Amino acid sequence: MKKLATLFVLICLFAFVAPAQTVLLDVDKVDTTYSKFGPNRKHFVHLYFSYGLIFGKNNEGAKTRVPGSNDFKIGLRYKYKISELLSLGVEANYGNHTFDFRQEEGKVIVDTTLHDEEEIIMHYLEPTLFLRFNIGERGNSIGRFIDFGAGLPIRLVASHFTQNELPTGEVQTVTTSRLSYVQSYYAHAFARIGFNNLAFFYQYRFTDFFTNAVDYPALPAMTMGIQLGIH
Repeated sequence: MKKLATLFVLICLFAFVAPAQTVLLDVDKVDTTYSKFGPNRKHFVHLYFSYGLIFGKNNEGAKTRVPGSNDFKIGLRYKYKISELLSLGVEANYGNHTFDFRQEEGKVIVDTTLHDEEEIIMHYLEPTLFLRFNIGERGNSIGRFIDFGAGLPIRLVASHFTQNELPTGEVQTVTTSRLSYVQSYYAHAFARIGFNNLAFFYQYRFTDFFTNAVDYPALPAMTMGIQLGIH
């Protein structure tokens, strides 16, 4: 995951520099090849990648580590242009987020046993709805924007993972799947600010990650990171 995160950051840096070489269209000129499909047209569809770090309040018994706690997703975004100022969009993405737990006295998730490594990983599908406020002239490019939206990650698989080095030098890994104490879905709200294909986002989960069947402390609810649009 660390190599993936490094590669993602390098791609984003390249993507941020590349658009600076693009000459925007003169909005005063007549576009004889006008189409309803395009970055600043009525309809636009594109792929995107997202990577963020999960952080926030660390409750006793459920303290997590950064950058081990993270969220990665790949998705498809559709944007409908309402006016020069306003657009409406929907997204569908596949993602996984990882909670990397500190191994210290007082830990209660998922029990009090300490390990070399311990994580809960959830794979999900997520429908998303957002409202975009466009800023300034853009020609036929995305340009600058601010998004506000909400998503509903729906669990596919949730697993508990532990790793320990044995006295013999061997490494023991244990993975437990079909976790009944992880919610089938949860909800979050987010805000994004971006330019062309690069955006920075902040996300807040406002429903519980665990079910009421267990009395686990709440996990950090905030995620902050970057998104790269492929267009």
